[in-house]
Amino acid sequence: MALYNYSLAYNVQKNFLLAYEAIIILYLRGIYKIDERFKNTVSLLKKIDSDNETLQIAEALINLQNGKNKNAIDIFENIIVQSSSGAHREYIYNNLANAYERLYESEPLNDYLLLAEKNYRLSIEENPNYYQASNNLSLLYLMKLSDLSKAQNAISDCLAIFPEYHMGLNTQGLIFEEQRDFEKALEYYMKSYECSKSYSPPINQIGRILDYEYKNSLCKLYYLLAYEINPKSMVNCFNLGNYYRKYTNNTEKAEELLTYALSVQHNNILCNMAMGLLKYQLEDYISARDYFSFALAYNADYICACFCLAVSEIKIGTDYVKITDFLNRFMKQHSCFYIEHLISVLKKSNEDLNAYINHILQEYIEYEYVNISGQISKTLIINPLVNINEAYQYIVDNFYFLND
Repeated sequence: MALYNYSLAYNVQKNFLLAYEAIIILYLRGIYKIDERFKNTVSLLKKIDSDNETLQIAEALINLQNGKNKNAIDIFENIIVQSSSGAHREYIYNNLANAYERLYESEPLNDYLLLAEKNYRLSIEENPNYYQASNNLSLLYLMKLSDLSKAQNAISDCLAIFPEYHMGLNTQGLIFEEQRDFEKALEYYMKSYECSKSYSPPINQIGRILDYEYKNSLCKLYYLLAYEINPKSMVNCFNLGNYYRKYTNNTEKAEELLTYALSVQHNNILCNMAMGLLKYQLEDYISARDYFSFALAYNADYICACFCLAVSEIKIGTDYVKITDFLNRFMKQHSCFYIEHLISVLKKSNEDLNAYINHILQEYIEYEYVNISGQISKTLIINPLVNINEAYQYIVDNFYFLND
C-alpha cells in the first residue's frame, strides 16, 4: 500500500522527489529487491537532486549488487565524510563493511577483513539495537577471522535484541555446528526455518548435517525443500546437484543443477570440484581435468584439487611428470602409503605404469570435499587401490581431517 500511494503521488507530479525517495527507502529497508525499476528510478532522481543522501546510498547498493565493490566503498565513504546529520549512519557502516567483505573474496587481503570488522563495530556504536550488524559481525568472525569466542559474543548480542531473528538463529546454528554440537545446531536451524519459511539456508544446513554427519538419506528431502524455496540459489543448486551426482544415476539432473550453480558463481571451488567429479564419473577425463584445474587456479593452496588432477592425468595418460608433481604437492600435507607407492611406479617406464593402472587402479576414485558451515571444511578421500567397502572403512580410520 505504501508503494502504491507513493506511486500515485509521483504520477500526479512527476518531479515529486519525496514520493520516490520514500519508495527508495522501502527498498533500503529490504522490503523490495533492487531491480531494473529501482535502478532507473535512482538514475532519474539523481538528475533532479544529485546530492540527496538517500539516492547516494541507493547508488552504492546498486554498485554492490553489480560486484563493483570499490565503487560502492567510495560512495559510502564519501557520504560519511560529507554528512553532518548522522542519518542512516548505522546502515552505511554496515553496508560498507559488507562491501569490504565482498572485496576480500576477489582480492584476499587481510586489511579488507579488518576494515569490515571496524565498520560493523561502528555500525553497532551508531545504533546498539541494530541487530543485523551484530549478526554480520558474528559471521565475519566465524567464517573469515576464525574467532569462535567473538562470533558467539556478537550473535548473543544480536539474539538478545531480536530473539526470533531468523538469520541470527541460523548463525547460532553454524557456531554450534563448528563446535560439533550437531543436536544444538539442528535445533537452531529448525528455529530459524520456523521463523521464516521463505529462508532456505537453515534447511540446507540440516540436509548437510544429515548427509555428512549422520549418513541419513532424509537429507534429500531437505535439499529438495531448500531448492523449492529458492531454486535460483547457488548453494541450493549445488547441494541438490551434488546429491544427484553422489547417490543417484541421474547424471543429467546433476549436471543441470551444477551448471546453473557455476553460472551464478563460476569461481566457486566446491562447484568446480563437483562438476569435475561428475565428468570423471562420465569418463570425460579431459573435462574433469579442466574443472579440477579451475578449482586449483582459484586457490593455489587447494591441494585436494592436486589429487584429482593427478587421477585425471593418469586416465588421460599424457604427462607423467605433471602427475608426479600433483601427487607430491598433495603428499606434503597428507601422507599416504598407497600414493607413495603410486609415485614410485610413476618413475618407471610408461609400459610398467600402464600395466599398473590397468590391473590395479580401481575405477572408483572419488574425492569429496565436505563444506561445513560455509567455509569451514573437512576432507575425505576414497583410496583408489582398494574396493569400495574397504575404502569406506579406510576413510573412517585414516582420512578424516579438519583443516586446522
